Amino acid sequence: MKFKFKRQHLVIILPIIIIIVLVCTTYLFGIKPKNREIEKVESELREVERDLDKARIVIGKLERLKAECRWLEFELREVERMLPKKKEMAILLKEITRLSNITDVDITSFRPRTPIHKPDYSEFSIDLELEGTYHGICSFLNKIGNIERIINPTTIRLSEVTGKKGKTVSCNLTVTTYYKE
Repeated sequence: MKFKFKRQHLVIILPIIIIIVLVCTTYLFGIKPKNREIEKVESELREVERDLDKARIVIGKLERLKAECRWLEFELREVERMLPKKKEMAILLKEITRLSNITDVDITSFRPRTPIHKPDYSEFSIDLELEGTYHGICSFLNKIGNIERIINPTTIRLSEVTGKKGKTVSCNLTVTTYYKE
C-alpha cells in the first residue's frame, strides 16, 4: 500500500507544520531567553532582599547604638561635672576636714603628691594618716566616697592605736582625685 499525498493532505499538514515551527521558534527565541532573564532578575531580587534584611538588622543595631551613645554622652557630662577645672586643693582640704569633724576622725598627716597628667584629665593623690574609732574611720571613708567630686580611697592600711583615749584605730591611706585642665 502506497501512500500518495494529495493536495487535500498538504492543505492540512502544511498549516500544522507552520504552527509547529512558529511555536518552536517562539519558544527557542522568545520564551526561553525571557525565562532566563526572569530567573536572573529573580536571583538578583533575592540577593537584594538579603541585603535589605541585613540593612534592617544594621538599622536596628544603629538605633540601639545611638541610644547607648546618648546614654554615654549623658554619663560623660555627669562625670565632667564632677571633674573640677583645676586642683582646687583648698576646697578639697576643707571638704576632707569637714568630713573628719563629722565622723570624729583626726587627720594626723596630709601629704599631697605630684599630679600625674593624662591626655583628658589629671590625677592627684594625697597620702592621709587618720586616727579614730573603727566605726568613725569607716564612716569617713563612706562619706568621702559620696561627695560630688570623684575621690577614690586606695591602699588603705589599718592598725591598732594604743595609749590614746577613744582613738583605737590608725589608718594610712591614699586618696586619688581627678581634675580637668
